[in-house]
Amino acid sequence: MQTGPLRGRSILATGVGGGVGQVLIQLAVAEGAEITTVAAQGQPTEHMTALGAKVALDIDAVESGAFDIVLESVGGELGSKTTHKLRPGGQFLWFGQAGGDLITLDFFRQLQDGPALTLRHFLHSDGDGSRDAADMAALLDLASRGRLQVEIGHRGDWAGAGPLLKRMSAGRLRGKAVLNIG
Repeated sequence: MQTGPLRGRSILATGVGGGVGQVLIQLAVAEGAEITTVAAQGQPTEHMTALGAKVALDIDAVESGAFDIVLESVGGELGSKTTHKLRPGGQFLWFGQAGGDLITLDFFRQLQDGPALTLRHFLHSDGDGSRDAADMAALLDLASRGRLQVEIGHRGDWAGAGPLLKRMSAGRLRGKAVLNIG
């Protein structure tokens, strides 16, 4: 996702309670951004604050017009409301709808909120893989220097995958899952 330099910028992110979200928080903080995450009631959040994020449990309580960038991956009502949290001219990066519901954008409400926003979607391919390789090398370098950590929230046998997948889909697993096969 290309957002430009992050130093001094404010980010609002949804759906970042898991392992990938932990990496996103760490990268944003390491680059000098201030990141606020939106979490559901009952979702584990201590790990997000420990990584340097602020946590909001109610999108309606988050200040409107306060963010340079919104990283949205949940969809539905939450995703729709995050557009109004952008500063005028802010950047809205949409990379999923894990909640299964569509985002709706109210054209006239957007006009009331100020100058245009930039809406971009995220695709994970650059065609020849060269950017992917460079990105992976940068992530591995950070991890090898201890500046990027991935929490393992569950280790277990493949036979327990059903209940685990339910926990994961409900946003109740902190970190990544490692399953033993065979």
